[in-house]
Amino acid sequence: MGDKLLISVLGVGSYGTKKLQMIMDKMQKNAQDNTFISSLHSNEFAFYAIDNDKDVLNTSKAQDSLLLSDESNQETLVAQQVEEKLRQMVGNSDLVILVSAAGGNTSSMVIPAIVESLNEIKIPLAAVVVKPFDFEGSKRSVNAEIAISKVEKLATTLKVLDNNNLISVLNHQPLNEAFAQMDREVVEFVLSFAEKHFVA
Repeated sequence: MGDKLLISVLGVGSYGTKKLQMIMDKMQKNAQDNTFISSLHSNEFAFYAIDNDKDVLNTSKAQDSLLLSDESNQETLVAQQVEEKLRQMVGNSDLVILVSAAGGNTSSMVIPAIVESLNEIKIPLAAVVVKPFDFEGSKRSVNAEIAISKVEKLATTLKVLDNNNLISVLNHQPLNEAFAQMDREVVEFVLSFAEKHFVA
């Protein structure tokens, strides 16, 4: 790999897993080693997905994935699964970028487990996390805040996108365009952060 860095992008939950494909579509694949690059002299990227939905993972084109078992409804069980697989997937990485929506049961347990595992193995973390709409309920909002606070303590960089901000722009553009703009922000965060701050 020479002086290039290996950057692993983790998509967590259905939101994060689907966004991986958008990011991969902006890159070129290295046929010789199955990694991706965003430009000729860029660092190398690998993509991994984590979810409890088999159908979502089956449609993902990530290099590897972790399917959380149905019994994983406790934080300790999730943490064990994540820790074991995470070392296998990203153990050789120079940087991990996490992409996820926060608030759901899966992401709320997986995000802290990832952050703590990466901290233990001394791999830097950047993250882009989407907060739920207020109308989705107080439980999701609380879950999101807890997960985000854990990322904030240990991540090199954290970008939080709030779905509630979309409501303020609905008078100016259609809902699908507002969501598309947020998607573009997620993709741009991954590409620009990795290239600007971590090119060797």
